[in-house]
Amino acid sequence: MAEYKEINGANIEIRTSDPDNATVGQVWFNTTTEELKYKAPDGANVWSTGGDLNVGRRLAGGTGTQTAALMFGGIGVTPPHAGISQTLTEEYNGSSWTEVADLPEDGYQMADYGTQTAAGSVGMLATPTAKRRKHVQYNGTSWTETTGTSTDKQYGKADGTQTAALIADSAGGGTELWNGSSWTEVNDLNEQRLWAASCGESTAMLFFGGSPNGAASSGKTESWNGTSWTEVNDIATARYFLSGAGSQTAALAFNGQNTKTTQQWNGTSWAEVNDMSLDMNQCAGSGTQTSALAFGSQIPGNTTKTEEWNPVDGTKIADTV
Repeated sequence: MAEYKEINGANIEIRTSDPDNATVGQVWFNTTTEELKYKAPDGANVWSTGGDLNVGRRLAGGTGTQTAALMFGGIGVTPPHAGISQTLTEEYNGSSWTEVADLPEDGYQMADYGTQTAAGSVGMLATPTAKRRKHVQYNGTSWTETTGTSTDKQYGKADGTQTAALIADSAGGGTELWNGSSWTEVNDLNEQRLWAASCGESTAMLFFGGSPNGAASSGKTESWNGTSWTEVNDIATARYFLSGAGSQTAALAFNGQNTKTTQQWNGTSWAEVNDMSLDMNQCAGSGTQTSALAFGSQIPGNTTKTEEWNPVDGTKIADTV
């Protein structure tokens, strides 16, 4: 087998510290940390392990940022919570999860929006066939029930704030706009799709993936301009039970049924980037396109896991050199 010097014309540089201005592709060994490192291309991101949840769950609500996330509800995956719809709420501080105030009622597969200290949950399910109009909000300390949606919701997706949110129902319940006190019906999606993902805000939302019939996967993407939905370019890897983060023009789509694929949206098209480290089907997501968080899962062994999406900067990835 050819050695590094034969391929590249020079030995691996030995240093006591990382270079200040490393060039893309540069490789070195840091004798202080005893790590083999390289400089990745600018803008490259990878998934890495974060702190574990206290209780493993799937199909939970999730919102906030990578360092200030909120997870609520869901279905327990392992004993003693296995198969049981949850009221549990947990907050993430960038390294660990802490249990906080429970939801007023148990639920899962809810439409979620907002921040860690000002969140909302709409239409959470109590059973797989139960459509609900229930709407609750979190103020950083406790949950309060507020005005429900005009029509029953099931498997919806929501984005926005506590005073301006949009829910697009993926099971025939329509799209509704929240103004801080009431819901108003607006234009529906072009195609109803179960178990899709979304990101954005009440006037600029992106809705992607899902299943049109509960069996086949869809790659369809629709964009909301504040008035109506327009179909745009599809995700390259069609899937359902996926998660999303970011905005209407800078989105991230990750995981899904039988895939760990991650894709980025630039406002026009999707591009495949680095896969997730773990298979986290039915997880929740939060954050931005370049700083996202994935948490919870259906997959045994990964049910409490958290993954963080961050830029690469001279990481010790010796097996890729």
